[in-house]
Formats: sequence, structure tokens, C-alpha cells
Amino acid sequence: MSHTASCRLTIQDHSILDTWLHTSVDPDDPLADLLRKKLAAASIWSNEDIAPTIVTLDSRISYRIDGGPADIRIISLKEAYGPVGFVLPATSLRGLALIGLDEGESFDLMLNGKIRSLSVVEVHYQPEAANREARHLSAVRPRPARPHLRLVHSADITFRSPANDHDDPGPSAA
Repeated sequence: MSHTASCRLTIQDHSILDTWLHTSVDPDDPLADLLRKKLAAASIWSNEDIAPTIVTLDSRISYRIDGGPADIRIISLKEAYGPVGFVLPATSLRGLALIGLDEGESFDLMLNGKIRSLSVVEVHYQPEAANREARHLSAVRPRPARPHLRLVHSADITFRSPANDHDDPGPSAA
């Protein structure tokens, strides 16, 4: 397995992948080898500074294998996150290989006995960029004024219940 692109990880993604390597992956599994290489080569970025075109955990991306048709998936550690074909697990070689790549970058990976080139076509959604945008919008957008109650109709009618139309004063007379 060799890669042709650099790897950029958020602090959180680096921590998650490092914990996963040391707690859940068999050391002889090809995933462990790829994880070690990714973590060793990674540059670490804050959520505020990572470019919106970098694949991070929970990003929705388009990618190609060997220049084939593009496939859109969410890179997630939660394998049961959505319908079949909606998620590309980060726990798979393909998913892990794509994490940390920028749009237009590729990663050469041994899949089924063949070296395949995975390339990122586009990052459609990145949670870090979406969070930055939401914070920016809330800081820029003025808060709407609280609505004031306004009387729209007034009536000088005394309401009488039909049940009390007789002379019985009721329990309150006692």
C-alpha cells in the first residue's frame, strides 16, 4: 500500500483513529498497517483551520476508483448509519484511505490483490465547514426582536355558562 497524497486530519479525527488503532484493530489486519501509516504521515489541523475540501469523518464525498464512475458516500465510523450504499465505513480500507485527502488527490491501495487508485472528486459536505458556517451566520445575523402580544379584538361580553342558567348557587355558595 502506498499513497500519492498527503494526509490532513482534524485533532478529533486523529484522536479517534489513534484510539481505534490501539483498542479495536487486530495488529496484523491490513487496516492496522494503513492506520499506522496515515497517523504517522498526518498533519494535524484544528476544526477551524481545516480546508472545507478535505475529507474528514462524517463528510459526504464523491470519489472514483481507477477513474471509473463517481460514487457518493458518507465516510463514517457508524456502519449502520443510513441505508445500504449510503455510507462508506471508515473501518474499511477504501473509507480509511480517503480520510485526510483533498479534492483531486488520490491514494493507491491494494484491493483484492490489485493496486487501485482512489481519488476524491468533491467534498459535498464537511461537518467542520458546516459548523464554521453556522457559527458565522449566527454571529452575523441579528437576533429577531421578540414578538409583542397585540390585542386584535376586544369584546365587552360577559360569558355565561348554559349549565349555570338556573338558581342553584353551586358549591361555592357554601
